[in-house]
Amino acid sequence: WRPKHYWSFDGSNDRAIDFSGVATGIVSPGAKRIKGLVGAGAFEFDNSKDARINVGSGGGTVPASGSFAVTDGVTIEALIVPEYSGKGPSNSRFGEMDEIFRKDQADKDHRMLLSFQHDFGKTNLRPMGEFAESLSFGLYILGQGYHELKLPLDGVDGRPTLAQLKDGKMHHVVATYDVKSGLKAIYLDGKMLASYQYPAGSKMLSGGSGLANIGNTPNQPDTAAEAYA
Repeated sequence: WRPKHYWSFDGSNDRAIDFSGVATGIVSPGAKRIKGLVGAGAFEFDNSKDARINVGSGGGTVPASGSFAVTDGVTIEALIVPEYSGKGPSNSRFGEMDEIFRKDQADKDHRMLLSFQHDFGKTNLRPMGEFAESLSFGLYILGQGYHELKLPLDGVDGRPTLAQLKDGKMHHVVATYDVKSGLKAIYLDGKMLASYQYPAGSKMLSGGSGLANIGNTPNQPDTAAEAYA
């Protein structure tokens, strides 16, 4: 098995090389090369509007096209040392967001995202609820729509608190959806801590012309609203 895309960050030039595909990333000034967590290299994101690595569209032109379009399911994984503030909403439903990975822009509801969030009043959560600080995994499922799965960072039922996750150590986060089983799940440091069951065989829709970014949203290039720390 081989991933569609793999950014190890073990490079020294001005690009984030995709060692498994053709989505080599353009590095913005808010992402700085540092010593690796595993391997030689890593990137530190400074939580600014330029905290992003633009990895393009994967060659997509319409929905279900390009290398970010999948049929059997998807897994997004990252090794992170988060410094997410966890700041909640003040004048709207949305508080601080830190995007680990997000692809959409022109794709809109066909987006894929994995991010830290603190928000309330969302109707597109499955399972429904109010979760405060969380990891959120969003996908478009045919026959269901765009939904986000939340992993609350609340210290309950084996889940860590945000403070525990910000211990300065490396953590392994995995967001996965399997079409055959219909299971959508988030793993943290090897443990499945959030899941939602769709009908087996429920296909997802992704890909298209929208850009993908590591470290910030592709939709707001001039703001830090969803920048990663």
